Amino acid sequence: MVTETPPESEAKTPDAFDAMAGACIDNHEAIMRHGSPEMQTASRMLLYALAEEIRRQSDGMIAGRED
Repeated sequence: MVTETPPESEAKTPDAFDAMAGACIDNHEAIMRHGSPEMQTASRMLLYALAEEIRRQSDGMIAGRED
């Protein structure tokens, strides 16, 4: 499934990020079943990059807290 790229301002919203991450996760299973070894590696790398971005966002939210 191919979706349109959202406008730049919309692409940076938390909801847009969550939707993008969800689509990547949903597609990973199909890629692992039907994709070539190269596609499988690319999908794993993408999930790793998503995890790193989520970690960075979490670290930023924790660092920005005033307790």
